[in-house]
Parts: sequence; structure tokens; C-alpha cells
Amino acid sequence: LKKLEPYLHIVPISIGLLSGCLALITDSINPGSRGYCWPQDFPLHCTGDENVECIRGKNALKQRIFLLAWPVILIWTLNCTIMWAIYSTLRKQDRRNASHSFQPSRTSTPPRRRSFTTFTADESHNLQYQRSRKARTRVLQYFIAFSLTMGFVTLDMLLYNVKSLDNLMEILTLISQPLAGFFNLIVFIIPTVNKVRRMNPEFSLFRACGTAIISYAGPGSGDTQSRRQARRASNTLRHQVEVAANIVARSYNTSDENVSENSG
Repeated sequence: LKKLEPYLHIVPISIGLLSGCLALITDSINPGSRGYCWPQDFPLHCTGDENVECIRGKNALKQRIFLLAWPVILIWTLNCTIMWAIYSTLRKQDRRNASHSFQPSRTSTPPRRRSFTTFTADESHNLQYQRSRKARTRVLQYFIAFSLTMGFVTLDMLLYNVKSLDNLMEILTLISQPLAGFFNLIVFIIPTVNKVRRMNPEFSLFRACGTAIISYAGPGSGDTQSRRQARRASNTLRHQVEVAANIVARSYNTSDENVSENSG
């Protein structure tokens, strides 16, 4: 996954730059009736009027289809497919684990021995259902975040192509499209926000969101840091005990040697 991660950033950036540069080089970026510039013929709708000569953007419609519409449809399809594959994989794994009917015990915590407790069929089914429901919820959240961004844009493009103006759809598009990263951020920090609110019940939702964003990893980072400090202190104490034990052992050896010499 780490090897694929750079390409997951490079591909969308490259597609965006290619689409923008191609439309700019071909003089297709012109003002549209929606209040923003995008691939558009100029004067407006000149390609459908034989009495008006097009000055710029004769291929704007084709560019909107190939550079905007098809990438959106492809990304939407890939999102649905990948999210469903993740959910299906987790569900199969839960079923496979539930078929063994054992899980690590939570009640007994021996220092170096792992114990298992056997679950009944109903308990295993309930555990599987809870895990699958969490995975399904996360998949649905990311799908909604993407749909809120591109859904209104897609409908607005369809209405624009049939020359049907809808002020409400235009307003929703202008609001949702710039918030694409914001919607993904909200979905990403939801688990951390829930952890913050569980650890600090007095926090409001707004304060919990701010804490989760500022701390980046949320309360987990603090827990990790405290565990590292505790481990460091434990290692230091163990080292001091070992040094003291070595000193005591050497003193005993020295005293034994002195006693043997005196007796000799």
C-alpha cells in the first residue's frame, strides 16, 4: 500500500492539470451562464446557433464530456467498487473468524500467556454483525462525502447541457464543490472525535472536532506518548536494578576472595 500511495496522489493531480492545460491551450476556457469559467463556447451557445459565429471554444462540449463527465463517472464507479470490496472483505473475514468460535479473552490478563474464551453462536454472530456494521457505516460515510461534492455538479452539468437553468442547483453546486476536501476531513476525523468525546464528556462537538484536528491523531497520540514514556522509565529502572545487582555480586565475590586469602 505504501508503494501505491504516491501514485494515488500523482494520478488525480496529473489528470486535473492535463484537463485544465488542454482546455486552456485550445482557448476553451470561457465564461458560462453559471457565473464561473469552464470549457464553454464563446459567444454563449454559439455552437447551436448557425447565425452566431463562434470565436472560441468550438470543441468545449466534447472537452466537458471527456475531461469532466467521464472522469467523474469513472471515479464514482471506482469509489463504489473499492468501498464495496473493502466491506465484502471485512465481512468474509468476520465470518471466517466467527466460524472458529473463539476470540482473545478480555477478562483475564496474564502477563505473558494468551488465553481464549469461547463464544456461543449467537455471541459470534452479534460480534460479526457489529464489525460489519461499523465497516458499512464508514463506507457509506465516504460515499456520501463524495456524492455531496460531485452529485450536485453532475446534475448541474446535465441541466446546463439541456439549457435548463436551475438557481437552486447552481447554488448547491457552488457551495458543495469547493468543500470536497472538507467533507473528506469530516469523515476522516469522526472516529477520533468520538474518542475525544468519550475521554472528555464535557467537550462540545465543536471543541471535540477542534481537538481532533489540532492533535491530528487525537487521543491515540497522547496514549502512545505516555506508553513510550512509561516504557522508557521501566527500561531505566530495570537497567538501574541490573547495575545494582552487578555491584552487589562483585562485592560478594571480592569478600569471598579476601576470606579465602586470609584463611590460606
